Amino acid sequence: MGRAATLKFLVLIVSLLVTMCSIAHAKAESGKVSKVVLQLRWDHQFQFAGYYAAQWQGYYRDAGLDVEIRSAIAADGKILKAVDEVREKRAHFGIGGSDILLAHDRYGDFTVLACIFQQSAARIYALKSLQVNSPAGLAGKRVARNKGDLIDVEMQVMLNAEGIDQAKLVSVPHTPTIDALKRGKVDAMPGYSMSLPYEARLAGLELSSLNPSTYGVDFYGDSLFCLNSWAAANSGVVESFVSASLKGWEYALTHSEEIIQRISGDLPRAVPIADPLAFNHFQAQVLKQLTMYPVVQLGHINPGRWERMHHALRDAGVISGRLDFASFIYDAPQRAARKVDEKYKRLKTIGSVATIVVAVIVLWIVTLRRQIKSVTRSFKETQLSLMESEEKYRLIAKATSDYVYSATFYPDSTTFLDWASEKFLAITGYTVEEINNMPHGWLSIVNQNDIKEIVESKKSDDILHKGNLESKYRITTKNGEIRYLHDRIVTAEPFENGTIRGVGGVTDITELKSIETSLLSYAARLESLLRISQFEYTNVQELLDYALHEAIQLTESKIGYIYFYDEKAQLFTLNSWSKEVMNECRIIEKQKTYALTSTGLWGEAVRQRRPIVVNDFLAPNPLKKGYPEGHAPLHSFLTIPVFSKDSIVAVVGVANKDEEYTDADVRQLALMMEFVWNVTEQAKAELELQAFEKRNQYLAEIIERSLNEIYVFDADTFKFIYVNRVALDNLSYSAEQMYQMTPVDIKPEMTYESFRAALKPLMNGTLDIYNFQTIHRRANGSDYSVDVNLQLVEDQDRRVFLAITNDITDWKQLESQLLQSQKMEAVGQLAGGVAHDFNNILTVIAGYSALLQTDSSIGEKQREYLAEIGAAADKASQLTHGLLAFSRKQKLVMKHENLTEIIQHVHKFLARIIGEDITLNTSCSGSELPVFADYGQIEQVLINLATNARDAMPGGGSFTVRGEMVLLDESIYDYHKNSVPPGRYALLSVSDTGHGIRKEHLCHIFEPFFTTKEVGKGTGLGMAIIYGIIKQHNGFINVSSEPGHGTTFMIYLPLDESTIKPLTDTAKTTPKMGNNETILVAEDDPAVSRLVSKILVTNGYEVILAEDGADAIEKFRAYQDKIRLVMLDMIMPKKSGKEASEEINNIRPETKIIFSSGYTADFIENRGISDEGVELILKPVQPNDLLIKVREMLDR
Repeated sequence: MGRAATLKFLVLIVSLLVTMCSIAHAKAESGKVSKVVLQLRWDHQFQFAGYYAAQWQGYYRDAGLDVEIRSAIAADGKILKAVDEVREKRAHFGIGGSDILLAHDRYGDFTVLACIFQQSAARIYALKSLQVNSPAGLAGKRVARNKGDLIDVEMQVMLNAEGIDQAKLVSVPHTPTIDALKRGKVDAMPGYSMSLPYEARLAGLELSSLNPSTYGVDFYGDSLFCLNSWAAANSGVVESFVSASLKGWEYALTHSEEIIQRISGDLPRAVPIADPLAFNHFQAQVLKQLTMYPVVQLGHINPGRWERMHHALRDAGVISGRLDFASFIYDAPQRAARKVDEKYKRLKTIGSVATIVVAVIVLWIVTLRRQIKSVTRSFKETQLSLMESEEKYRLIAKATSDYVYSATFYPDSTTFLDWASEKFLAITGYTVEEINNMPHGWLSIVNQNDIKEIVESKKSDDILHKGNLESKYRITTKNGEIRYLHDRIVTAEPFENGTIRGVGGVTDITELKSIETSLLSYAARLESLLRISQFEYTNVQELLDYALHEAIQLTESKIGYIYFYDEKAQLFTLNSWSKEVMNECRIIEKQKTYALTSTGLWGEAVRQRRPIVVNDFLAPNPLKKGYPEGHAPLHSFLTIPVFSKDSIVAVVGVANKDEEYTDADVRQLALMMEFVWNVTEQAKAELELQAFEKRNQYLAEIIERSLNEIYVFDADTFKFIYVNRVALDNLSYSAEQMYQMTPVDIKPEMTYESFRAALKPLMNGTLDIYNFQTIHRRANGSDYSVDVNLQLVEDQDRRVFLAITNDITDWKQLESQLLQSQKMEAVGQLAGGVAHDFNNILTVIAGYSALLQTDSSIGEKQREYLAEIGAAADKASQLTHGLLAFSRKQKLVMKHENLTEIIQHVHKFLARIIGEDITLNTSCSGSELPVFADYGQIEQVLINLATNARDAMPGGGSFTVRGEMVLLDESIYDYHKNSVPPGRYALLSVSDTGHGIRKEHLCHIFEPFFTTKEVGKGTGLGMAIIYGIIKQHNGFINVSSEPGHGTTFMIYLPLDESTIKPLTDTAKTTPKMGNNETILVAEDDPAVSRLVSKILVTNGYEVILAEDGADAIEKFRAYQDKIRLVMLDMIMPKKSGKEASEEINNIRPETKIIFSSGYTADFIENRGISDEGVELILKPVQPNDLLIKVREMLDR
């Protein structure tokens, strides 16, 4: 070797040493502490809690930083702008929002490091009373503005986005306090949700707010920034500062109470506030919304949002330039990757150069050795030269950063080392001899999965012709550690027997692989979390199923599970098994819950409260309890506990990864599930909110569709707040009209004073529910009855009344009908109670009157008196029958009658009732009006109407009775507004020209005991009897009356189409005389008994009298041969008429028996006597009627 070659060699060695010194100097520089300044955008408060926490917790100190956190309020009161302070290099870092874009547009050189507030705190606030509900509502309003101010910029963008001309706003100079709103100098003003609502609450103002994000202006809030040029020169400081700050923010948001106390007590404010503790508590609550933590990762930057912010500001004319997002948004991972890549390239270049140098030296030594063999020199010279060469070789190998070797490559891929540098051997832990003693030499410690790549790269042709061949693979060191190597063969030459000798260098890239793996893992986790966050689900089960799928993919596992855990009950509940598990599992009845005490290895995650990793599941383990037959097979296993605060809420497990689970897998799974659980909690809250809103909507629909009227009105003003659809329909008002009204406006019976007094028990708490009945008045003036249940509902903001109202019009009618029925029942009970005795008395009066009239010794005058007595008795009898008919306790004697004949027959009788000063008119439209009726009861109706007409016309007048046939359709209703069957009717109309009936009395005239007459002049039963009689005839009645103009009653009786029998007058029929037939008469009333006996004896009959039922039986038994007919009173002492008749028939069947009674028909039926096959005479009975009935029975 010549001197020139030696000189070149020395120059190479010196260059290598200089490079290594530079690297060492750079490392020494990296240990310095950096002093930086952070410029806040306002005074010290919880808004900047994360930076204080990073300072107090020592995160900045640990990162080698000495940080000064500077308030925006200078000592002279001047407000410092963060962008100006950073631009002028009086601060290294600043906090801003859209002003960063404005400054970058004007000056350039700004870069965003982290976005702390994922939403802007900027809002537009207005007095609530002005009802400014949208940006359009600001038109014409006095709006406080400071054009060019940060918050005003966002308002401009919002107005521009909504297409609103800013000139339509009345701009007023803006002051930072709320006084202008409070004093009414402005209608609206911009402000931050971090402070202005708190000030409004203290001032007692009710405000509404406009959030620009609602109108598409989705700006970032507080963001960390610095100069791009400074960041490029100080990337290590920037990344350390951002990392420590985000760590501080995480601490502040999870330990808010601690940080609030320190900020309020330790940090003096330039702008004092009355209650720092309350103010910082308020800000802490708002910050949870603005940071969106933990749903969104702290500091997360979405470049697309900054781009949209830039476009929005440019569209609004606030900025004009373009934006280079590559420099504007700081990308730490990308820059770190670039640095690693550059370092790697430098190392690669240095390694390559060093390898080449070493290779040249090795060849040089080999050549030198050969020359020594062929050249004859002195042994000392040769030995000295060799020693010097080997020493140089060793020093160069030691100086280079690569691990150098020479090796022999055999055709079967076996590789033996000829020589290796100390560093090479140190990284493996083996000596050259140990490696060469292995079956395949160097390949024996290479990972089996990587051998193929090495074999392919070291084929003889490639080594000899291509040169500088590279391969990357893993080795297992002597102590079992896995290392990643980058192997480069830089020179090779053929050797004997097909082998090849080569020289190469190896670079340990384990650290680079670790960084690469971390970056790839981080990216994979972010992609997975992004997919989870974008996954559309309908319930939490679907979300967790998908999250489990992602967890299995992320950890490269085959199967997995999620179990919920209840720490209090120490119970696991299955949430999700992966589909692969279900495919492999052969257990039919799968268990879904497990007690902690029954679990084996997988329960250790809870018992030890840490992740559990088992990479050889088949190996014995004292913690394992085995799994049931048919369970999916397990080879490796990883399970972690999921925490919510300090409690374990779930365990997540994955299994059967092809390779071993590492700490990286544990960290990946833990971080992923922490995020998933936060999302799950939020999802639960959102689903619960949706369910709550759905329930509210459902309840609102129920209330709206309720058949009850529902009202909500203010407890102070009484104005309606809500009125449901049924109430609006019933009242015929619109919702707009109702919301201007109060309950008093629809309750004509009440005044504000009486209504307020009625509500007093609810207001003072003595009543929970107030129930009352009242009247509601519709918009058209008509009224209807309602039942109201009223209660007071209170919350923190407002007191209201809830009224649930039921329309009880129909119920009132039913109540009225029930009352009518009860009155009828009372009348019936009264009539039925006296009917028997009264009828017996009438029987005696009528009977003796009739007998006296047959006495020839009676004079004409006396005969007239007797006729009047008989007529009076007949009227009394008809009255009794009318009462019983009215109460339906007396069965009517219904026959085919002609209404025309009834009207004509009663004419004379009516004339006597109404008197001479009233004109009586009777007429009929035809000769026949066939009806099926009780003749006497129809007469009673006309008599009662005539009596009332007479009393209504004390000064005389006209009384008209008319009969006619009418045809009715479905449009006709009765007195009670009930529809009537259509068809042909006989109409009996009765009119008078009296004083008429007042409207308020008209609806009560048919009620029993209702009368407008003076005491003693009316019983109140006449009209009720009429109503009852007509109802029993299946007819109906209507009435029309006008005070001062008389009254008309229209009585409708169904027309009888059958044959009309001629009207007979029983009074003119003369009964046949008896032929001394013997009649047994059983009667417990002596007066009646004597009368009947006298009538029968006088008319040719023999009579045997019995005083009760038992006496009648004995006398029948004694005289049965001569008795032709038996007359039995129905109700008698000892034996009733029915009992006596049964025994008499037992003595002599088919005995002819006539029953008589003064009791009501229903009373008789209750005693077991029906009309069928029974001959019954009801008292009072006229002698002629009695004799006719007796003769009829005897002649049968």
